[in-house]
Amino acid sequence: MPRAMESKKILIPLRDNSSANIEAVKMACGLAKASGAEIHLVYVIEVERSRSLDEPLDSDMDRAEEVLKNGENVASSMGCEVVKDFLQARELGPAIVDEAKEGVDLIVMGVEYEKRLGVFDPGKAVHIVFRESPCSVLLLRSPIKENV
Repeated sequence: MPRAMESKKILIPLRDNSSANIEAVKMACGLAKASGAEIHLVYVIEVERSRSLDEPLDSDMDRAEEVLKNGENVASSMGCEVVKDFLQARELGPAIVDEAKEGVDLIVMGVEYEKRLGVFDPGKAVHIVFRESPCSVLLLRSPIKENV
């Protein structure tokens, strides 16, 4: 059985309510049901360097709560329970990697198909997570849209 199917703790970093993130939650639920894994949803609030990491960012926290609640609802509709949390960090990628170092067996990330400078680019955070994650990483990219 592939290592991803033997996971005991699955981390799903959520950035928004995009279809790619929703599909990542669904995929993680399927894997969790097969392996008995816990699902952890996390939203990382990126804090500008000019601000303190401990400074409450109310509008960002409201957004984090909305996205995490949506992820929880998707998981619940599939019969899965989740642990949800938000973090405040300087950068998304390193924050996900640091969270993975806390006993995560698998990261499931969803990304929308977006072109930058004419080619698909999943973004800096995905590159960092792929390069530095201590565990397995599954990337779910949304389908290419007709007009892209």
